[in-house]
Amino acid sequence: DDKLPAMNWYARLLANHPGLVITVVGTVASVLIILSFVLRPVPKLEDPQVGFETRNTELSGRKIAWDHLLKETSSAGLLVLNPRKEIAGFKNKYFGRSYISKRSLERNNDFEDDLAEESKHKRNLLSKIGYSVAKSINFCGSLVSDYGHVVMRSRNEPNMWSVEKVLSTCWIEKRFIRGDPLFPNICTTTHYSTCCPSWSLGNYVALLNNKTSCMQIVSGDLKIVLDLLQGCAKYYHNDKLKPDCSTVPCRDVPHRCTQYDAVYNILHYLVDSYFLSPKMKNYKKLMYTTIFLPIPKSSVSIDLFLSIEDKHMTDLSTEVVAVDFGIKYALFNHYLLHDAVFLAVGVLAISICICIYTGSMFITIMTLCGILLSLGVAYFMYSVIFNVQFFPFMNVMTLVICIGTGADGAFIYCKSWHAAKLRKNNGTLAKLVSDTLKHASGSMFVTSVTTAAAFYANLLSNISAIKCFSLYAGTAVLSNFLLMLTWIPAAVIVSEKRCLKSDCQSCVIHSVSEQVNSISPLCYICVCVYRVKQSISRWIKTFFSEVLPCVLLKGKFLWLVLLNLLSVVAMFIVFHYPGLRLPTSREFQLFQSESLLEKYDLIYKNHFWFERQQRMEVDNLLPLRFVWGVLPLDTGDHMDPHSLGSLVFDTQFDLADNRSQIWLLQFCSRLRQQPFYHPLHGPMPANCFIETFKDWMDRRCDDNSGSILLPCCVETKFPYEESVFYFCISKALEALYKTPASFYTPGAAGPRFSRETGRLQAIVVEYVSNYSYSVSYSEMKEFYTSVEGWFQEQLLSAPLSMKHGWFVSQLDFYDLQDSLAQGTFVSMALAMSVALLVLLCTTLNLLISIFAIITITHVIIVTIAALVLLGWTLNVLEAVAVAIAIGLAVDFTLHYGVVYKSSHRDDRVSSTFFSLSLMGSPIAMAAFTTFFAGLGVLPSHLVVYLQIGTFIIILMSTSWLYSTFYFQCLLLVWGPERGCGQVTLPRIHCNSPVSHHSHIDKTVYSSAISESTVSSSSYARPLPKFDEDSDEEVLQGAPRQRSRSAEFPSPDCRREFLFLYSLPLSHRKSSLPSHHFPVATSSNTIIFSEEDSEAIIPNKSADIPNVWVRRV
Repeated sequence: DDKLPAMNWYARLLANHPGLVITVVGTVASVLIILSFVLRPVPKLEDPQVGFETRNTELSGRKIAWDHLLKETSSAGLLVLNPRKEIAGFKNKYFGRSYISKRSLERNNDFEDDLAEESKHKRNLLSKIGYSVAKSINFCGSLVSDYGHVVMRSRNEPNMWSVEKVLSTCWIEKRFIRGDPLFPNICTTTHYSTCCPSWSLGNYVALLNNKTSCMQIVSGDLKIVLDLLQGCAKYYHNDKLKPDCSTVPCRDVPHRCTQYDAVYNILHYLVDSYFLSPKMKNYKKLMYTTIFLPIPKSSVSIDLFLSIEDKHMTDLSTEVVAVDFGIKYALFNHYLLHDAVFLAVGVLAISICICIYTGSMFITIMTLCGILLSLGVAYFMYSVIFNVQFFPFMNVMTLVICIGTGADGAFIYCKSWHAAKLRKNNGTLAKLVSDTLKHASGSMFVTSVTTAAAFYANLLSNISAIKCFSLYAGTAVLSNFLLMLTWIPAAVIVSEKRCLKSDCQSCVIHSVSEQVNSISPLCYICVCVYRVKQSISRWIKTFFSEVLPCVLLKGKFLWLVLLNLLSVVAMFIVFHYPGLRLPTSREFQLFQSESLLEKYDLIYKNHFWFERQQRMEVDNLLPLRFVWGVLPLDTGDHMDPHSLGSLVFDTQFDLADNRSQIWLLQFCSRLRQQPFYHPLHGPMPANCFIETFKDWMDRRCDDNSGSILLPCCVETKFPYEESVFYFCISKALEALYKTPASFYTPGAAGPRFSRETGRLQAIVVEYVSNYSYSVSYSEMKEFYTSVEGWFQEQLLSAPLSMKHGWFVSQLDFYDLQDSLAQGTFVSMALAMSVALLVLLCTTLNLLISIFAIITITHVIIVTIAALVLLGWTLNVLEAVAVAIAIGLAVDFTLHYGVVYKSSHRDDRVSSTFFSLSLMGSPIAMAAFTTFFAGLGVLPSHLVVYLQIGTFIIILMSTSWLYSTFYFQCLLLVWGPERGCGQVTLPRIHCNSPVSHHSHIDKTVYSSAISESTVSSSSYARPLPKFDEDSDEEVLQGAPRQRSRSAEFPSPDCRREFLFLYSLPLSHRKSSLPSHHFPVATSSNTIIFSEEDSEAIIPNKSADIPNVWVRRV
C-alpha cells in the first residue's frame, strides 16, 4: 500500500466523504452538460441519411470539386460560360443547371427531358390547377410524380390486366383510402370542393371509353385500351410521345396516341416497365400498377399514412403492397421518438437485473444516472472540446453501448466489493475501498481502453457518420470509466452506510433470534425476500464454482473442437459463401422490410419508367468527364457533411499555352480510340471544345458580307498565341450560344472563365463510355480502374500546365462501397492490435494476450457470420455494428484474462477455476442484461433499432459462449503457469534504507467499529454466510494454501485432480465475520456461521447481553 499513496488517499476520501464525492462529480458533470447546450445548439436529427457519404477519399474530393465547379458556373458564381455576355442578361433556360438529362448529354437531340417537364409541373402543382377537357372524368391538371401513389398487385395470378383485377383496384382505393376520414382534408379539390379523381388505370380505361366511373368498365373496354397501347408504345419508347402532346402536337405521333395524354401517362406512370417493353414487345402481362392520388407528397399525409398503414388493404383479387407519400424521412423522426419506448423497456430490464444483483435500488439508480452523466460529458467533449458540429442519428445508439458497459462495470465493482468484505478481518472501510479499487479498476481499465480504442480505430473511416459515431462512442466509454471509479464507489459506500440503519436490515438480523415468531408482516416480507435471494445466490455460486468448472474440465477438448469447428464454418460463410457482400442498393433503409414505404424503395420503385428516368437508369451510360484548372480538393471539415469548403483553382493551368493546346487536341483524338469510348451521333460542339474552336478558326477570313474575320480565321495557324486565343475563343463561344437548341444544348462540357478577369480558369472534356451504371462493385471498379489507369498514363506526357487534370464520373456509390470494404477491415485490424497491446501491457503475459485475441477474433467472425445468414450486407449501419462488435466483444474475455493473471496460483487449473468462480457470475449477468436490452427493441418500426437489437443479442450470446467455454478451455489446456510467457520489465532500485523484511501494517485491519462494513443485503450489502476463499484471494498480494473443498468444485472432479498435484492440508484458525452494533441500551454481537456447519444456537451470559454462535 505504501507504493500507492494516491490510491490510499483516494480510498480514504471515498470512505470518509462519499457524499462529497457524489456531489462534486455530479456538479461538475452537470455543469459540463449545461455548457455543451449553451455553447452549441441542440442536435437535430432531421435527415438520417446525412453523413452517409464518403469524405477524404480521392473520388470524394473529385466529386466535391465537381459540384463546386457546377455551382460556381451558376448566375451568382465565380465563373461564366460566355465571357462576352453578362450572365444576368443571358436568357438561356438551360444555363445554371447543376445537371442535365442523361439522354440530352448522350443523344444531343432537341427534346426537353422528362425531368424538366416534371419540375415545371411541380412548381405549379398547388398554385395553378388546370382541368382537362374531358366529357366524363375530369383529372385535376397533369399527372406528375409529385403526387402520392400506391402500388398494387394481384394476389392469385401474375397478370393484373383483367376486368376483375382493375375493378378490384378501384374498390380498394374507394374503400380504404378515399373512405378514410382524413383523406378529404388533404386532397386536391375541384372547383366544386370535392376531391379530384385519382390517376389510375381504371379511370383512364373509363375515360378512353367515355365512362363516368372505373366501376362501369367491362372486358371490351380493356381490349380497346390494350390495342391502343400496343399501337402507341413504340412512340413512347423512341421518345417521340411526350407528356403534353395533347396540347402541344408532337411530330410523327398519331392523334389517337395523344388523346388526354392517356397513353403516355399509362405507360410512364401506371404500369410496370415490363408491360409492352421494347425488349419484350409481346409481353402483355401486367404485374404491378400504381394509383396516383390527388394528394401532394409532403408531411401533410403522415396522419393519413399512419391511419391506413395498419389496414389490410386487400380483397380476394388484389392488394396494396407499397406506398410512396414522400414522408419517409419525416416519418423517421416520428418513429425515432415513438419507438424510444422500446429502448426504455430495455433500460428497465437492465435496471431490474442490476437491482437484483446488487440488492440496492439506490445503486441501480446511481448506475443509470452515471450512464446518463457519461453520455452528457461525452457530448461536451464531442461538441465543445473536439468542436464537431455534426451529430448523426447513429450517435443515439451509444446509449445502448453505455448501458451495457455501465452495467458491466457495476457488476464487476460490486462483485469485488463482496469478495473484499468476506475476507478474514475485513478491516476499516478505507482499506476495504482500497482493496476493491485495486482489483476492479484494473479490470475496468483494460476493458474500457480496449473498447474505446476499438471505436477510435474507426476514425480512419472515410464516412462522416461513422467517424462521428466512433468519436462520440469512444469518448462516452472513457467518460463512463471515470464515473465507474468515482460515482459508483461513492454510491456503494453511501448505500452501505444507509443499509446499517435500515429497518429491513434489522428484520433480517432479528429473524434469527427467539423473537422470530413475533416480527411484523413487513419484516416477514423482508426476511422472505432475503431468503429467496440467498437461495438464488447459493445456486449461482454452486453453478459457477462447482458445476461449470467441472463441465469445462471434463469436456475441455470437446469444447475446443466444437467451437473451433463453428469458427471455421463461420469463416466459410463470411469469406466464401454467401459472403459478406457490399450493398447493392443506393436506397437507405429506415424502416423494417415489411413497411409499405420501404417496400416501395427496395422492391417496386425500379419497376416503373418514371422512377427509372428520374434516377437516370434508362440507357444510363457512364459519362467520361476530364477536368483541368480546378484541383480535386475537399477543403471542408470532414466530420461535418455540411462543410464542403470552396473551389480551389489550379494556378499552373494555362490552356493558352501552345503546348497545352496541342496536347489537349491530341488527348481528345486518343480518347475516342479507347475501348471504353462509346461513339455518339450528331454534333457535339462542346464535348472537346478545343476541336470545335480549331474547326471554327479554320473558316475563311472574309465572309459573304465582306467582313474581315482576322485574326479569327484560317490565316491564324494552330496553336494560337495567347492574345489571339483569348480574343477568338470569346467570339467563338458567343457564336456557339446563338446556335439553335436543336443543334447545341449547353451542358457540363466546355471552358469556364473568371467573372472578374475573363481569364480561362477551367475546361471540361466530356464523352460517354460504353459502361452502363451498375451497383455491382466489381463492374464499377473495372470501369474506374481502366479509365483512371489510361488517363494517368496520358498525364505523364502532359505539359506542366495540364498535369493536374482529373477524371470524374458517377462513382459516388462505388466510392462508398470501396470505403466500406477497405476501411472496415483496416479498423478491425487496428482495434485488435490495440486490444492485444493493452492486454499485454496489463497482464505482461504473452500467452494470455494471444489466447484473448484469438477468442475475440472467433467472437467477431461468428457474429458476422450470423448476421450474413440473416441477410445483412456491409452498409453504413452494418459497418457501425462491426465497430460495436469489436468494442464489446473484448470485455468478457479480458475480464477473465486479467483475473487469471492476478490469481497467483502455480497451476493453470486452479487459476482458471479461480477466474471462473470470481468473474463467472458478473460476466453472465452483464451478458444477460445486455441480451434483454437488445431483445426489448426488436418490435421497433425502425430498422436501426431492429438491427442494433438483433446484433446485441447475437454478440452477447457469442461473446459469453466463447469467453466462458473457449477461452477458459484454452487456459485449462495451455494456460501459463509458474511464470510461463511472462514478460519481465526492468526494475529501477533506489538506494534507500529499507528493511529486508516487508513491513506489515497491523493497524490497517484493526476493526474500528464505526467503520465496520459488513452488512446483510446482497452483493452491495451482503450478510456474509459463505467463506468464499476463491472470491477473496484476488485481493491479496501473495498465494496461499487452500483447502481441498475450496480447490475442487465437486467430489467427482476432485478425484480427477488428485493425480495432477497434491495440496498440503494445513489446519488453520478461521475467524467468522461478525457484526457489532448497539441496540438501545444493550449491545449485540452476531458471529455468522458457515454454510455447512450446524444450526445457530443461542448462548447467553451476563457479560455479553446477546451472542449468537454456531456449535463446532
